[in-house]
Amino acid sequence: MEFIQDLIAALGAMLNGIPQAIMAMGLGFSTFATSIGFFVGAILTFVFKSAAPLSFQAETLVLVGQQGENARERYSIVFWSSLLLLIIGLTGAVEGIIQWVGQDIIDGMMAGVGIMLAKIGVDNVKASTYTGGSSLITAVIIYLFTQDLLWCLIGSVAISSVVDYYFAKNQPVAETSTETKSFQFYKPFFNSNVVKGALSVTSLSVATSISYGLITGQMTGIEPNPVNVNHYATTQGVSNAISSLFGGAPIASVISATGASVQPVRAGILMMVILGALLAAGMMPKIAKFIPSTSIAGFLFVLGMFVTFPSNAANALAVANNFPAAMTLIITAVIDPFTGLVSGGLLKLFMSIL
Repeated sequence: MEFIQDLIAALGAMLNGIPQAIMAMGLGFSTFATSIGFFVGAILTFVFKSAAPLSFQAETLVLVGQQGENARERYSIVFWSSLLLLIIGLTGAVEGIIQWVGQDIIDGMMAGVGIMLAKIGVDNVKASTYTGGSSLITAVIIYLFTQDLLWCLIGSVAISSVVDYYFAKNQPVAETSTETKSFQFYKPFFNSNVVKGALSVTSLSVATSISYGLITGQMTGIEPNPVNVNHYATTQGVSNAISSLFGGAPIASVISATGASVQPVRAGILMMVILGALLAAGMMPKIAKFIPSTSIAGFLFVLGMFVTFPSNAANALAVANNFPAAMTLIITAVIDPFTGLVSGGLLKLFMSIL
């Protein structure tokens, strides 16, 4: 019975990752290569006995898509950011970063990311009026009534996919990756986009490893929080560093329903294995034929404007002398998370000296 409950939680969390998997395909990532990341992540989750699994995360995918102008740049951004995150995790530097900039700056950066997500959602509506628009309207209505992100995601994707099938077939569709069940090595390289993107993704990964990882840990009801953020960062770094060399998409920290299951570690591993198996079997391109990439517009908007922005902005601005946190929020939303994080940290240091 406990296994069945864990399996149900794993399947629910897996459904949450499917639209983001389709988004990853639209950015040129190989789902077959991404399955490597899931399998490696599942192994390390078992080794570390972590209650927090990895999955597709909208925030990271959006950021990688913004920073990389083509697929090769995106692969390199994922690789170098994973290497940086791996170093941070292995050296136990996650807590050190929080202590240096302060939790208010981390919260300000996450609030800025919320605005970024909401903007991407609106841009999807502009790109596909019927599909994106129906997704946004449905997502907002469902979330206001249920306060449940999973139902918000499922409902908005389902409704907008039906709308797309009947009304929006002539609208532009995002280009998806060419799937092959063979390994093609992509040598990472540097340019200005890759460097800026890798630093931004690393900053976001540190922040979400702390916030999303610990939230999933809290869902277990175990005290103290069972999620070790350094182990979590290490798992993410190793998984993505390996898969990105073959064109795999980033998998990242998420708030996972598996945290509330009977055996959260087992449920999280089940979710990662199931999703990895679907990717390896080449099921995502088939699913993508029925789910348009712009169907995630509503979820991105709700995740950004209703979930990520309000709580993080409130925490960031609740502290005394909150000007650095406010500037972090604005700079992150306008430029990128790394610039926001560093700017906020330096401004806070400068103000403390004065």
